[in-house]
Amino acid sequence: MIRHLFKLVWNRKRTNGLIILEIFFSFLVVFVVGTLGIFLWDNYRQPLGYSWQNVWQISVESGRSDQQENDAMVIARMKTFERLIREIEALEPVDSAAAAMISPYDRGGWTSNVNVGGRRVEMEASAATTHFAEVMGMEMAAGRWF
Repeated sequence: MIRHLFKLVWNRKRTNGLIILEIFFSFLVVFVVGTLGIFLWDNYRQPLGYSWQNVWQISVESGRSDQQENDAMVIARMKTFERLIREIEALEPVDSAAAAMISPYDRGGWTSNVNVGGRRVEMEASAATTHFAEVMGMEMAAGRWF
Protein backbone atom coordinates (compact mmCIF):
# COMPACT_ATOMS: atom_id res chain seq x y z
CA MET A 1 0.00 0.00 0.00
CA ILE A 2 2.77 2.44 0.94
CA ARG A 3 4.69 1.46 -2.18
CA HIS A 4 1.62 2.29 -4.25
CA LEU A 5 1.31 5.73 -2.57
CA PHE A 6 4.97 6.49 -3.27
CA LYS A 7 4.44 5.51 -6.91
CA LEU A 8 1.45 7.88 -7.21
CA VAL A 9 3.41 10.73 -5.63
CA TRP A 10 6.42 10.07 -7.87
CA ASN A 11 4.31 10.07 -11.03
CA ARG A 12 2.72 13.38 -10.08
CA LYS A 13 5.88 14.98 -8.69
CA ARG A 14 5.27 18.36 -10.30
CA THR A 15 1.90 18.81 -8.67
CA ASN A 16 3.00 17.28 -5.38
CA GLY A 17 6.38 19.07 -5.22
CA LEU A 18 5.09 22.02 -3.24
CA ILE A 19 3.30 19.72 -0.80
CA ILE A 20 6.50 17.71 -0.29
CA LEU A 21 8.45 20.94 0.22
CA GLU A 22 5.84 22.15 2.72
CA ILE A 23 6.02 18.87 4.64
CA PHE A 24 9.82 19.08 4.67
CA PHE A 25 9.88 22.62 6.09
CA SER A 26 7.15 21.73 8.59
CA PHE A 27 9.34 18.86 9.77
CA LEU A 28 12.31 21.22 10.11
CA VAL A 29 10.26 23.68 12.18
CA VAL A 30 8.94 20.93 14.45
CA PHE A 31 12.47 19.54 14.82
CA VAL A 32 13.95 22.95 15.73
CA VAL A 33 11.15 23.75 18.19
CA GLY A 34 11.45 20.30 19.79
CA THR A 35 15.24 20.55 20.09
CA LEU A 36 14.98 24.05 21.57
CA GLY A 37 12.32 22.84 24.02
CA ILE A 38 14.48 19.93 25.17
CA PHE A 39 17.51 22.23 25.52
CA LEU A 40 15.58 24.78 27.61
CA TRP A 41 13.98 22.06 29.77
CA ASP A 42 17.43 20.60 30.46
CA ASN A 43 18.74 24.06 31.43
CA TYR A 44 15.72 24.54 33.71
CA ARG A 45 16.54 21.31 35.53
CA GLN A 46 20.20 22.24 36.15
CA PRO A 47 21.02 23.28 39.73
CA LEU A 48 21.41 27.00 40.41
CA GLY A 49 24.69 26.63 42.25
CA TYR A 50 23.31 28.26 45.38
CA SER A 51 20.42 27.74 47.78
CA TRP A 52 17.64 30.29 47.90
CA GLN A 53 15.50 28.51 50.54
CA ASN A 54 15.53 30.15 53.97
CA VAL A 55 17.55 33.12 52.69
CA TRP A 56 16.19 36.61 53.17
CA GLN A 57 17.26 39.68 51.25
CA ILE A 58 17.23 42.94 53.15
CA SER A 59 18.08 46.19 51.37
CA VAL A 60 19.87 48.91 53.29
CA GLU A 61 20.33 52.43 51.96
CA SER A 62 23.68 53.91 52.85
CA GLY A 63 22.50 57.49 52.59
CA ARG A 64 25.43 58.37 50.35
CA SER A 65 25.20 61.68 48.59
CA ASP A 66 26.93 62.90 45.46
CA GLN A 67 29.42 64.85 47.56
CA GLN A 68 32.98 63.68 48.03
CA GLU A 69 33.42 61.69 51.22
CA ASN A 70 36.47 61.99 53.38
CA ASP A 71 38.20 59.02 55.00
CA ALA A 72 36.52 59.58 58.37
CA MET A 73 33.07 59.34 56.80
CA VAL A 74 33.96 56.14 54.96
CA ILE A 75 35.39 54.54 58.11
CA ALA A 76 32.31 55.54 60.13
CA ARG A 77 30.01 54.05 57.48
CA MET A 78 32.03 50.79 57.42
CA LYS A 79 31.88 50.49 61.23
CA THR A 80 28.13 51.04 61.17
CA PHE A 81 27.79 48.39 58.49
CA GLU A 82 29.93 45.89 60.43
CA ARG A 83 27.83 46.51 63.55
CA LEU A 84 24.65 45.95 61.54
CA ILE A 85 25.94 42.56 60.33
CA ARG A 86 26.93 41.57 63.91
CA GLU A 87 23.49 42.57 65.23
CA ILE A 88 21.76 40.53 62.54
CA GLU A 89 23.93 37.50 63.30
CA ALA A 90 23.09 37.88 67.01
CA LEU A 91 19.38 37.32 66.34
CA GLU A 92 18.34 33.84 67.43
CA PRO A 93 16.68 32.54 64.23
CA VAL A 94 19.58 33.74 62.05
CA ASP A 95 22.21 31.09 61.23
CA SER A 96 24.57 33.43 59.42
CA ALA A 97 24.53 36.81 57.70
CA ALA A 98 26.44 38.29 54.82
CA ALA A 99 26.28 41.29 52.57
CA ALA A 100 26.50 41.68 48.82
CA MET A 101 26.41 44.72 46.65
CA ILE A 102 24.23 42.96 44.09
CA SER A 103 22.15 39.92 45.03
CA PRO A 104 21.99 36.97 42.59
CA TYR A 105 19.66 37.55 39.63
CA ASP A 106 18.93 41.09 40.78
CA ARG A 107 18.20 43.72 38.19
CA GLY A 108 21.18 45.96 37.94
CA GLY A 109 24.87 45.56 38.20
CA TRP A 110 28.25 47.11 38.38
CA THR A 111 29.88 47.34 34.97
CA SER A 112 33.13 48.91 33.92
CA ASN A 113 35.66 48.77 31.14
CA VAL A 114 39.40 49.17 30.88
CA ASN A 115 41.89 49.30 28.04
CA VAL A 116 44.45 46.50 28.18
CA GLY A 117 47.07 46.34 25.45
CA GLY A 118 45.05 48.60 23.20
CA ARG A 119 41.90 46.45 23.52
CA ARG A 120 38.78 47.44 25.41
CA VAL A 121 37.83 44.88 28.06
CA GLU A 122 34.33 45.08 29.55
CA MET A 123 33.60 43.52 32.92
CA GLU A 124 30.81 43.02 35.39
CA ALA A 125 31.55 42.80 39.08
CA SER A 126 29.95 42.59 42.49
CA ALA A 127 31.25 42.82 46.04
CA ALA A 128 30.36 40.50 48.91
CA THR A 129 31.51 39.75 52.43
CA THR A 130 33.47 36.63 53.30
CA HIS A 131 30.44 34.68 54.62
CA PHE A 132 28.40 35.14 51.43
CA ALA A 133 29.17 31.63 50.13
CA GLU A 134 28.06 30.09 53.44
CA VAL A 135 24.81 32.06 53.51
CA MET A 136 23.92 31.18 49.91
CA GLY A 137 24.93 27.53 50.26
CA MET A 138 27.53 27.79 47.50
CA GLU A 139 30.09 25.03 47.14
CA MET A 140 33.43 25.82 45.60
CA ALA A 141 34.34 23.44 42.79
CA ALA A 142 37.97 24.53 42.84
CA GLY A 143 40.13 27.29 44.23
CA ARG A 144 39.34 29.46 47.23
CA TRP A 145 36.82 32.07 48.24
CA PHE A 146 38.11 35.62 47.93
